[in-house]
Amino acid sequence: FSSRRRHTRFRNVTGVQTCALPIFGILSLGGGFLQSDINHSMSDLGLTAPTINFKSVNGATNNFNINDGNKSLENTLDIFCIAGMVPNATINIYIGTPLTAPTYSEFASRWANIYNAAIADGCDIITQSWSVYENYGNLGDFLAAPIANAVSQGITVFNSTGDAGSR
Repeated sequence: FSSRRRHTRFRNVTGVQTCALPIFGILSLGGGFLQSDINHSMSDLGLTAPTINFKSVNGATNNFNINDGNKSLENTLDIFCIAGMVPNATINIYIGTPLTAPTYSEFASRWANIYNAAIADGCDIITQSWSVYENYGNLGDFLAAPIANAVSQGITVFNSTGDAGSR
């Protein structure tokens, strides 16, 4: 693992080495998650589930709903993937409200706020499995600034290509 705050390189080190685990920031545009689902799934793997830290952005709530257009299922999948790979890591999920924004510019601002919250909280790795096509609302590359800010601070950013593909 490499982190801007926690990484030290050693040469010719032998024996067991330990390091602090990363802080993950999962970015979400809505929905919620159930800690009990994570607990159950991790137990099935023989692992102890981490406590997932819900972080509200722009007044979002942790509102799990199986019929919310897959928002909650997406959140649960993202959490489970990280927890399964790094079960003892700190996992924060930042849920925002871009999808309820009244305008495209407010949509872009609210989405950027989700990134900025994860950056401000000191996440080492930011992951986002949500995206929109390039010409959405003629917004251009509206996430360029928060992503560049994250990268400039040594934060690793993972982002999806989107389900709709390029348009």
